[in-house]
Amino acid sequence: MRSRPVLVALLLIPVLTTIDRPAGAQEQVKPSAPRLRAGGQAPLASPMVVGGGEVVLDVTVGTGGRVSKVDVVRATPPYTDLVSGAVKGWQFEAAQAAVKGELQPAEGHVLVVAVYRPPQVYAGPAPGVATAVVGQPSAELPAPGALTMPASYPPRATRDGTVLVEIELTAAGVPAGHRVLSQPSSFDSAALDTVRGWRFGFPSEPTGASQLFVYALVGFREPITQ
Repeated sequence: MRSRPVLVALLLIPVLTTIDRPAGAQEQVKPSAPRLRAGGQAPLASPMVVGGGEVVLDVTVGTGGRVSKVDVVRATPPYTDLVSGAVKGWQFEAAQAAVKGELQPAEGHVLVVAVYRPPQVYAGPAPGVATAVVGQPSAELPAPGALTMPASYPPRATRDGTVLVEIELTAAGVPAGHRVLSQPSSFDSAALDTVRGWRFGFPSEPTGASQLFVYALVGFREPITQ
């Protein structure tokens, strides 16, 4: 008797192997800088203040996102107290630092700059107090250059107004974007035109964050016509 051929099916079973990543090949975590949450107050100047002014602040943000310290870099009374008082109530997203390969909340610094355009009095600006340089920003912050004032009071605007603008910078301090955080107003366009002309220096001791955020307050004083 002839035997029938027996067909043997070979089952190929894939073998799963575990590949260990070298320590240096782990995904790198990226630190981040403090960032303002929506709702930061944009203070108006007192009607009794005649001139304009410029203020630069180095704001320390704690691990909980609250402002723990405000150091004045450039001062113009009475705007220094006005801006400092408002900033102390701002709430931030805390900085994130890499600790043993993981991100953890860390203390960080934020640069806040403010310019208040003096009101026009007939053909010229109202006199004011000169700005004084009283300190230096932290080494992890981009140093501000010259802060130009708004070129003019917006023709369709009325009364006084202040615009809060978030300026996004690259790690090298190069502007990458601008966003209005305050309520929409007739001052927004002029404020954006103003801050787009500002330049910042490279931080001398960068934290490694790929984005930096500067917060600008641009104030406008209603012209004095009578």
